[in-house]
Amino acid sequence: ILVFSFNFFLTDPRYTFMMDDLNYYISFVVFLIISLICGSLVIKIQRKAKEAKESQGRIEILYEFSRKTLNCHSEKELFEAMDDCLKANLSQSFFVCRETTKEKLANQDDAEAIEYALNQNEIVGKGQNTYSSLPLTVFPLRSKANKFGALVIQCDNPLPAPTFDFVKSITNEMVVVLEREKITFERERSEEAREKEKFKSTLLRSLSHDLKTPLTSIQ
Repeated sequence: ILVFSFNFFLTDPRYTFMMDDLNYYISFVVFLIISLICGSLVIKIQRKAKEAKESQGRIEILYEFSRKTLNCHSEKELFEAMDDCLKANLSQSFFVCRETTKEKLANQDDAEAIEYALNQNEIVGKGQNTYSSLPLTVFPLRSKANKFGALVIQCDNPLPAPTFDFVKSITNEMVVVLEREKITFERERSEEAREKEKFKSTLLRSLSHDLKTPLTSIQ
């Protein structure tokens, strides 16, 4: 538009698209190339700025989610926090599949996909190499040693890259928190067992001492 406007208004003969000087053709080609380069650079900068803004938003959401998990003291509370976070920032419908809900799935293919994702610790479903024909995407919630469940997002098309990265970050954070909670629970249970053993030993020593004195007297 700029090149044609310059030609129409500022080159002789004016108010036409004709040119008397052949050098104008070279100039206009250079102008056009420069305009296209500048335009493409501006588009790339705008795209990068938009991606940076979206990334900042995701980081803030993850920070808020991490902050909420610090006040959770059970797996139920942790899953409720993840559910609230996803509902507020995800347009697709989803559900969390635990061991208790896996048997209730009506579709056997869905159950197999979830089982495969948990066993292989691999994301499956739309846009993935495995079970890509199913109208869902399964994100496993498991660590190397423990299986906590799976996040199942219902979608007819592959998830957009920003949404996929966001959900993957949430599930990774969730696995870390669940693993931390499990380790804490096991440590507390171990400490409780140690206290019981200590109490048992103290009680036995006390009984032994209390019985030894009258038995010695009787003997």
